[in-house]
Amino acid sequence: MMRLDAGKAAGYARGRFNEKSQLCCESIRGEYARTFWLMNDNALAVVLFDRLGKTALRDKVMGKLRVYSELTMSTFHHDAFRNQGWVDPFIHRDICYLEPLRTPRCYRYSSNKFDGPLVCQGGMGGIVHEEWDGSVYQDEETYPDLSASKALSWHKQYEKTGNAEDREKRDFFVRSLESLWDSANLGFRRPKQKEEMTTYYLAAYLLVGEKTGWPVPFDENRRVVARNMLNSLQLRSGGFATWYVVKNGKVVGKDYGGNTETTSLAVYSGIRPQEYCDFH
Repeated sequence: MMRLDAGKAAGYARGRFNEKSQLCCESIRGEYARTFWLMNDNALAVVLFDRLGKTALRDKVMGKLRVYSELTMSTFHHDAFRNQGWVDPFIHRDICYLEPLRTPRCYRYSSNKFDGPLVCQGGMGGIVHEEWDGSVYQDEETYPDLSASKALSWHKQYEKTGNAEDREKRDFFVRSLESLWDSANLGFRRPKQKEEMTTYYLAAYLLVGEKTGWPVPFDENRRVVARNMLNSLQLRSGGFATWYVVKNGKVVGKDYGGNTETTSLAVYSGIRPQEYCDFH
């Protein structure tokens, strides 16, 4: 089995941290290096630095997110470590979203306020935040990340209640997630997915499996395939490719830049994935 190189990942993570902003940039190229997402990127960077043992950098990012939390609280009614989206239940032990998620909209920080909503896109520039406060998803079960998040949410609910109905809802989303596996391309497929497979879907699958204890109906053999594929996507820089292309069972193309979000999720899925971010 291929293994995560934590030392290389730590080097990549340190390189994404910007001393002036006290936040991690989206990626290393052009405007991406001048874009700082509060959530998902920097809330996940807190977990990334923690899992890699870089507590000084973890605490710097946490401190900055606490500063912005006063504004996110008045604007969105929660702190800057969450955004009402699919990542929240993976970071926070106490969060489970049982109602359908909403689509994301983006906001840019300017003069102590958030401007927007704006069209979400990579490399937006400045300090930005992705808030899931748009229209309601009608088809969560067709998206790997949403299915993983809902499976985890219903698992948490089942642990509280012990009700068979809650377990069945968890299992529905696990089956949905498993059904999105593309064996030819060795990854999970969302609607209208092109040949490029999305790396963080592998991490989401592994995280929900580790956090729930891999109950049936998880495929007992898939976790090894997913783990090997994910670890094979770690780059020489230590980050993880954001996408990859498979032909005849082999990776024949991938992104060589990586980004903070994908790398954070990949590391989180491989180092203490059962734990949450209870320390912030």
